[in-house]
Amino acid sequence: MKKRTLASVILLLILTLPIGSYNAYMYAGEQTRYSAISSHLLSERGYNQEDIRSINIEYCLSCVFLSYEPWIITVVYEDEPEAIYYYHVSNGNVTQGGLSGSTPDEQYHHLEDAPADIKKR
Repeated sequence: MKKRTLASVILLLILTLPIGSYNAYMYAGEQTRYSAISSHLLSERGYNQEDIRSINIEYCLSCVFLSYEPWIITVVYEDEPEAIYYYHVSNGNVTQGGLSGSTPDEQYHHLEDAPADIKKR
């Protein structure tokens, strides 16, 4: 009976350890990226918390298989609710990767390192 209990405990550990490790990795990765993007936007770019409608961070498993960046980071600003800005965090460095959506006047005020004619068409 003790062997059966021991075998059950070992099986339970074998099943739960990978799931727990995966969840810890996901949580740590999300928190690290959220901290980096928040610091970038609030401290370096000078935005206020009220300027940012949402910051969304997702892990894309299929992106790993396609050799893309596995973390998708999107930011929506209050004054441009229909435009979604994409960011990347690599080695603590935050870069803007692009945008999707539109604004009524086709002016994108939150583009970083873009020529002036793209920011204000």
